[in-house]
Amino acid sequence: MAIDKIKNISKTSKILLAFATVVLILIAFVIWPTLKSIEKNSKDLISAKNSVATLAAQNKETQNFKKDYESYKPNLTKIDQLFVDQADPVNFIEFLEDAANNHQVSLQISLPSGPQDSTQQYAIFQIACKGSFSNILDFMKDIETGAYLIDVESASIRNSANFSTDKKTGEPVVSYPANYSLREIDAAFSIKAFIE
Repeated sequence: MAIDKIKNISKTSKILLAFATVVLILIAFVIWPTLKSIEKNSKDLISAKNSVATLAAQNKETQNFKKDYESYKPNLTKIDQLFVDQADPVNFIEFLEDAANNHQVSLQISLPSGPQDSTQQYAIFQIACKGSFSNILDFMKDIETGAYLIDVESASIRNSANFSTDKKTGEPVVSYPANYSLREIDAAFSIKAFIE
């Protein structure tokens, strides 16, 4: 009888062990992958819903912009005129020359050299000018607050006095104009002009 019990326990254990193995195999190869798939699909669905909501909001904003475009058009035209035409900067150069003439400043402009990077959104113009200090400041103020979107990157100002060397002593000699209070100064600027 004890041997029968051991055989029964062992038979029962074998059945339980086989059942547990089948359950573990089902969990490992069927249920777990299914749960992971459901989780992934849920995340994808939420992401798709968010994308649809974003596209709907963008579509609504686009429709509103199309409706109100005519009221925006004058301002958009003004904004477009703030930029220098990269292919033909003549209008910008004329603007600089007019501002210089209005303030009695002589002007020399160096155009940007070499091919510019296609991602670069500005052109650097080198400007050398000569005039009284107040006129040059007024000229700078006019071009900074003028019709174009620019940024004065650097400026250097120096006296226009004539420097020479005394022939006898070899020492530097500075000669100033007769009317020293209205003397001219030299100025050089680097201007970053934003382009279309």
